[in-house]
Amino acid sequence: MEIGFPVEEDFNERPEFLVVTRKGQAAIEYLAVFGIALALSAPFIIQAQETMVELKTGSEAMQLHNSLEKLETSVKVVSASGEPARRTFEMEVPSNVVSAEIQGTGVVYRVDSPSGESDIIVDTGTEFHEDSEVPESQGSHTMRAYMDGDEAVLEVVS
Repeated sequence: MEIGFPVEEDFNERPEFLVVTRKGQAAIEYLAVFGIALALSAPFIIQAQETMVELKTGSEAMQLHNSLEKLETSVKVVSASGEPARRTFEMEVPSNVVSAEIQGTGVVYRVDSPSGESDIIVDTGTEFHEDSEVPESQGSHTMRAYMDGDEAVLEVVS
């Protein structure tokens, strides 16, 4: 027996599970290329996901700020106009709201964000009636603002 490169006959004598077919080799190469491509693109995919979360959080914060601006404007208008002035407006409450309450002349919304909970406060400059309410649940709410003596009343219509 000579030492050297195997000849074609020697390959035919190998057990079948050791013989690599061209289809099998192509599949393994395809998987290797796909795996490398996936590994190289993983940081970009992760960064894109983080950006989407930031955009969603920013969008929700802007939505709440716009709603609180409407609330503030409505209370100031009815306060300046006095009784029997009423103002109806739509308020959008995003999904990240944890709680909402009225404190003195202000409305406080506690929101959840990736960096933790924070408060968004709007000060209307007008005391609120004890029966005033603000929505906490996510969605669109019709609100009404009017004056009862020297106090502003906020109520959720629907």
